[in-house]
Amino acid sequence: MDNNGTTFDLDQCRAAIRAATTAITELMGLLWQVEDAELGPLLGTLDQLAALAEGARAALIREAESRGETLRVAGRVDVWVGR
Repeated sequence: MDNNGTTFDLDQCRAAIRAATTAITELMGLLWQVEDAELGPLLGTLDQLAALAEGARAALIREAESRGETLRVAGRVDVWVGR
């Protein structure tokens, strides 16, 4: 654990995000295997993941904006986000 209280380094986080993306892609073809009682809980897990991803996306945009990256690269934040 580093001084920020994190347990993953940046490379490990990127790898985990790629793995999660792959797992969700694979899940799409496996949904028929989900037991009836697990449909709701699985949806809840996906909702939580989606909310965390949206929060991380917003934080990343704020970080890029604070560094001036959005203006330097695209001139406007909305253009940078849509690139």
